This record gives sequence, C-alpha cells and structure tokens, in this order.
Amino acid sequence: AILVFSNTKITSTIIDSGVKLDSDISSALIESIFSPKTPLHDGALIIRGAMIEAAHVFVTPTTRALQGHYGARHRAAIGISEVTDALIIVVSEETGRISFVEHGDLETISRDRFTQALSDKIATL
Repeated sequence: AILVFSNTKITSTIIDSGVKLDSDISSALIESIFSPKTPLHDGALIIRGAMIEAAHVFVTPTTRALQGHYGARHRAAIGISEVTDALIIVVSEETGRISFVEHGDLETISRDRFTQALSDKIATL
C-alpha cells in the first residue's frame, strides 16, 4: 500500500493517472482498495483533508541511488515525496513493514508506535 496524505493539491497529472474517487475516508473502503486482486489494488491512494481523492494512481519512482534493497513500491513512495510536500505511508506487501516517507527520507515505524506517530505527523500537515 502507498497512502499519500497532502493538504495541498497534488498535480492533475498525478491524479489523472489513477481513478478519481472523491470519497469520504473509511477503513472499509481503504481495506477493499488494497485487497489483492481488486482493480484498484496497485498504485497509490491520494488523501487530501478528509477525502480520498483518487486510487490506483501511478507514481514515478525515484531515480536516486538508494542504499539497501527497495522494491518498486518503496521507490514510488520516495519518488512522490521528492516532488510533493505530502506525508506518504508505504506498507511492504512482502514483510508488512510500515514506513513513513517525507522529502525523500524513509523512516520505518513499528506497528505498536504507528497510530501515535501517524497522529503526530498528520497534526503537522
């Protein structure tokens, strides 16, 4: 999963690469979007304010050389963080590891600290 939280408008070029939703946020909707084998599963979910703007959004991966092994999802999360002021959450499909990405920097967070850390970060957007 890649979730992009932004209080500013993400460019129409990015939004138009996905499926516009303009939906209220709900855990059921997010879970169904990221369920494997569903049409919107791949790509990023764009959240602005209290709305899901779009899903299945193509995000250009970073071209920067990275230390360590990062797959396409993490490279895409880093890539969008390099061109927006958004907070990105990326969840590894293989390991379930959760990371925050901001301004090209990736920070892995433990599941037990996730809720509080997310609340703190959202408050600063």
